[in-house]
Amino acid sequence: MTYLDASTRVEGTLASEAAVRMDGSFRGDIHCQGELIVGPSGQVEGDVWAQGAQISGRFRGKLIAEGTVILRRGSRFEGELHYRDLVVEEGAHLVGTFQRLEEEPLEAGTPVGTAGDFYARRIGRNREESEVAKEGTDTEMPNEGGVS
Repeated sequence: MTYLDASTRVEGTLASEAAVRMDGSFRGDIHCQGELIVGPSGQVEGDVWAQGAQISGRFRGKLIAEGTVILRRGSRFEGELHYRDLVVEEGAHLVGTFQRLEEEPLEAGTPVGTAGDFYARRIGRNREESEVAKEGTDTEMPNEGGVS
């Protein structure tokens, strides 16, 4: 587990193959193959891609989680949230937009680029799949009533 204690402030990009726990302050992008845990004293600002997340402190930015996001009592989330499953405890503060991700398996490895780049690739792939599905459908309605 990558750990940032309460006395630490960091700006930049963090990539981790394991879980990340933030009790300090972090500003930047995080790519986490494990779970992001923001403790009660933790503050995260930026774009984050993770398997899942537990937010007890403050989060501002974009969070894309392939699994479950838990917003704990007393947490403050401001921004854009994309999740597979969402749990909001009573007393959590939410401001922003929220969207559930499609049911599909996680691609292997950490995505290259920002969390926004990963999401743009995901949306693009979903659009391509829907266009292929549309090509095989007949758009004309049969005239069963005999009215022209």
